[in-house]
Order: sequence, then structure tokens, then C-alpha cells
Amino acid sequence: MTREEEARVVDLLRNTDHHRRRWFYKDVADLVEIQVDTGMRLGETLKLKYEEVNYAANLIHIWINKGNKPRSIPMTKRVAAILKRRQTNDAIKPFTLTPYQADKAWAWCRKEMGLMDDDEFLIHSLRHTCASRLVNAGIDLYVVKEWLGHSSIQVTERYAHLSPGKLAEAVNVLEV
Repeated sequence: MTREEEARVVDLLRNTDHHRRRWFYKDVADLVEIQVDTGMRLGETLKLKYEEVNYAANLIHIWINKGNKPRSIPMTKRVAAILKRRQTNDAIKPFTLTPYQADKAWAWCRKEMGLMDDDEFLIHSLRHTCASRLVNAGIDLYVVKEWLGHSSIQVTERYAHLSPGKLAEAVNVLEV
């Protein structure tokens, strides 16, 4: 997902005048930004509790996940700001959304953007967007593996082609 597409999705969800049946679309805008910046799976984000957010260490702790391997994810300033804004005195979780609601809002965005035929423009693509952005910024694949909680480096290697300049940079280490 490009940054322009991300901005368009967030704008549609946050700034469109939604009727009562779409009351949760603004919440999905926050969800999209968190997903893009953390690479968490949808289920991980929806199950996230505030007790798993450590603002002092700037980390989100994921204890239960698909790989059954706990991990900690650094928070961007945007993620920390969204979580703090959503945290009320009685809130246990940042989101009370269901997967169905998130998917419904996403499908509405796809339709509004004319992307109904794009089989890759799924809510799960937000996780891939995070990984792609990390790799394109030169972050090591092993770091991306740990960030996303992949079971093996082979799963993460699907993003390796995104940073072909790494070989060119590597030669500089050998120059005298």
C-alpha cells in the first residue's frame, strides 16, 4: 500500500460523514494507522489490552499470537498518540471493534477507491505494508522477522527483493 493510498483510506474513514450504522468507521481509521505502523495482525490489534502497552519503554507486548511466540513491537509516535487518545479511565482495550466491522469498513473503502477488483488490497495488506516499509528503509530481515513475529526467516524473505540496493551497499564494506 502506498502512503497516498493509506492517506486516502484514513481520510475516507475519518472524515466522511458516516450515518449511524457506520459509527465505528472512525475507529477503523485509528486501527489502520496502528496496523501500518506496527505490522500487527488484525486479531492481535483487536485483542490488545492497555496493560500490554508500555509507554515508558515505548513498546507493545504481544503475548498471544499465531506463532505462539511472544514479542514486543516498538511504537511510532503516531501509534503512541492514538493509543493515549483512545485510553479512557475505564478502557481495558483500545478497540471494541469486531473483525467483521473492520472488514466491513475496509470493503467500503475499497469500493470508494475503485479497488474492488484488487485482490491484494486487503486489510491484511497493512501488515505487508509495514514489512515492506521496514525493508525498503534498510532494516535487516532478521529484525523484520522478529518485529512481525514470523516463525522463520524464510517467511520474511518474501520481502528481500524490496531492497536490491543492499548488495551495492555491501561492497562498500570491502573497499579499502
